Amino acid sequence: MADCYAAGFSFLGDGLSYPPVSPGLNERPVVEHFNGARWSMMPLPSTPGILNRVTCVTPQDCIAVGGTELNYQTNGTSLVESFNGHRWSVVPSPNLGAAAFAGTPAAGAPPGQIQNVLEDVACRGVAECFAVGDASVVLNGDSIVVEPITVRFDGTSWAATTLTTALAEFSDIACDSEVCLAVGSSSNDLRTEVPIAATLSGTTWMQTAAPVGEFAIRGVTCAATTCRVLTYSRSVGVYSGGSWTAQNLPTVPAQMTTWYGLTCFRATQCVAVGQDNSAEGRTALNPLAWDKTLVAILSNGRWSIESSPNGADMNNALLGVACPAWHKCVTVGYSQVPSGLNAGLVSPLALTP
Repeated sequence: MADCYAAGFSFLGDGLSYPPVSPGLNERPVVEHFNGARWSMMPLPSTPGILNRVTCVTPQDCIAVGGTELNYQTNGTSLVESFNGHRWSVVPSPNLGAAAFAGTPAAGAPPGQIQNVLEDVACRGVAECFAVGDASVVLNGDSIVVEPITVRFDGTSWAATTLTTALAEFSDIACDSEVCLAVGSSSNDLRTEVPIAATLSGTTWMQTAAPVGEFAIRGVTCAATTCRVLTYSRSVGVYSGGSWTAQNLPTVPAQMTTWYGLTCFRATQCVAVGQDNSAEGRTALNPLAWDKTLVAILSNGRWSIESSPNGADMNNALLGVACPAWHKCVTVGYSQVPSGLNAGLVSPLALTP
């Protein structure tokens, strides 16, 4: 297995001080490439910011998305970087301005407080990609008004697409040849979150039913017209034919689990990754230590826990997973030493069909 990519960001300085010494300049996008033998950092443009997700149609055609400013000091813009097989470059992308917040509690907010960020991207081919995210405004130092962002790439440029919902934030998107599903959360009173889902009809996103009893959903993946999402109640929501069913994920003995990433190689073969928060070995001196990685596999209609790697004497988590073939997947996440500084944890995972 060769040519895998992972996107994220790093902090300048100690990464712990807040407010940062240089607001908006502390984060730097990061992309790493796996060539079948090892991971290596790729050179990127000097634009500050973060990258949240990356997707590749071919090893020579990739897109990563994120944002440039997350400290609410100045207006933040969405960030799209593309890879042509030789180098990464920043691509112009749409942003929401003050007009998007007309009629909301954030109407008339002072300039410099609108933060645009793209959270996820999915492609059907080199000439059709979609990205989702949100634009947000902080009110009174704590409340946040959020408007969703949906954009489409037609092979030449990115443009905003029509969305039939408001006061929402989309965190994940997945597409196959027949369906595109975006998921996230919505809040009409700035306090109570409810899950939200939307499907694509032409170039218009239409809000659809979401799994009942959840306050947010994430980690969507689609294969063979069936989509799956992770829920906060440790289950997988299965979307097919316009309706939802649920599959329970396995739990560790203490039932303290958080699931972050999900992918399906086929409709019946999936991998979920996350974190075991039961913290075996946690002590008063190291209250953040010893959380473990989690991997669950769906095969033959059943989810089961598989063994996964961990950094010794560290807080560990897996945040994403990709499977170019069912017998071999790559997971990405982090190990956190007791001081709170994050160290990258990138580990290949071999699966048995």
